[in-house]
Amino acid sequence: MKKNILAILAITGLALGAAAIEDDDLNGLLVSTDTVRQADEEDEQAVIQESDSDLAAFVRDYIAKDCQLKGAFFIESQAKKQILGLKLVSLEKKTKDAPGGAKMLMAHFADVSGRNYGVMFYLQSSSFGGTDIIKIELNPKPAAVAEAKTAPKK
Repeated sequence: MKKNILAILAITGLALGAAAIEDDDLNGLLVSTDTVRQADEEDEQAVIQESDSDLAAFVRDYIAKDCQLKGAFFIESQAKKQILGLKLVSLEKKTKDAPGGAKMLMAHFADVSGRNYGVMFYLQSSSFGGTDIIKIELNPKPAAVAEAKTAPKK
C-alpha cells in the first residue's frame, strides 16, 4: 500500500512539473517578420534639421545646466593631463559640418586665471527625434575670443 501511495504521489508530482514546464515553454514566441539587414549596411544617422540658433541654444542650455550642477564646466586637457574648470565666455552663432552628418559648434571658455580655451561640441540627431551631443573636445589651440560671437544669457 505504501508503495502504491508513493507511486501515485510521484506520478502526480511529475505530471504537475511537466505541466509547469509546458506553461513556461516558448511555444508562443512571436517571430519578427522584418527583413534581415545585411552586415555591410550601416545605420545612417539622419542629418540635423534644426537651425544654427536652435543648436546654439541647445548647447548653451547644456553648459548652463552642467555649470549649475558642478559649479563650472569641467573638461580634461590631454596635453596638461589635468581637469580644467571653465566658465563660458561666448558661443559661436554658426555650426560647421562634421563627419557622419553631425554638426560642430565651438564654445569659448576661460579659466580662473583668464586663459581662453575653445571647446568643440559635436551634435547629431538622436533616435527619438531630438538632438544629442555625441562628443565634446577641447581644442588643442588656445581660443581667441571674437567679438562676433554670442554672449551667454544670464
